[in-house]
Amino acid sequence: VLFLTPAVGKGEVPHAWADATHGVDTLVLYMAGRQARDIADGLIAAGIPASRPAMLVENASLPQQRMWPTTVGGLPDAAAQLAEGPALILVGEVYGECLPQALALPRLRHAAA
Repeated sequence: VLFLTPAVGKGEVPHAWADATHGVDTLVLYMAGRQARDIADGLIAAGIPASRPAMLVENASLPQQRMWPTTVGGLPDAAAQLAEGPALILVGEVYGECLPQALALPRLRHAAA
């Protein structure tokens, strides 16, 4: 599992975060929800298939947590549904495997609808 952020501070030079994703089977990007289009483009350019399962999680661990099952290519559409909370982007085949169980969660059913 690789944890990283594509975010950079004000005045900082963007870094080649997508290069670190080569050979990784599970990826967690934090401070990432508002950059979903650039992240999807970067992952695809790095060789990750647009069809790879992904999950967008807003307000993780809080009562108002919301989750959107999607794919790398679908991240921009999922991110368009975000409110103001912080968001994680999770990428990996494991998220496709857990999708049926995840959809059974009441708050996930609401967010995915």
